[in-house]
Amino acid sequence: MGSSALVVCFSPVMPQEAVDTIAAAHERWQARDHRSAVALLWAAIEQIVRGLCLAHGLTTASLKSVSFPQTRYLGELLKDLAPQISENHATYLDAALVDGWSLNLRNLYAHGHTPGVDHSMAYGILFHVVCVLRQISRLSNRRPETERLCVDGGFDAT
Repeated sequence: MGSSALVVCFSPVMPQEAVDTIAAAHERWQARDHRSAVALLWAAIEQIVRGLCLAHGLTTASLKSVSFPQTRYLGELLKDLAPQISENHATYLDAALVDGWSLNLRNLYAHGHTPGVDHSMAYGILFHVVCVLRQISRLSNRRPETERLCVDGGFDAT
């Protein structure tokens, strides 16, 4: 799959900046620069999760100080987002990204605990996370009164 196909796939439901980052990450992965591909995907994942939270009316920063809002951690955001999405999606995202008893990829990369990590495999998992986030975004953005889920997984506006 080329970058242009990724743009077509992700553009309708995700912010263009995230889509461009996903395409750039895919190009890095194809060039076998797996570590930088993973680094790029993190930026897109965080942006998409924060966007989903905002779309559901959830806060992405806490105001411990009026003059300096503190950005909330990905784990906190996923916990708040969980009731808004399917239980399977919430469990999957938590396990893949932040659960210390599972893959915990976010913390492995954020804290530099990557010796021995297969970056190509991590990219594959994170790319799948992005695909799941695309599905969640699509479901969050649809208008139930005018769209219905088709057998092929697409939406039919009727």
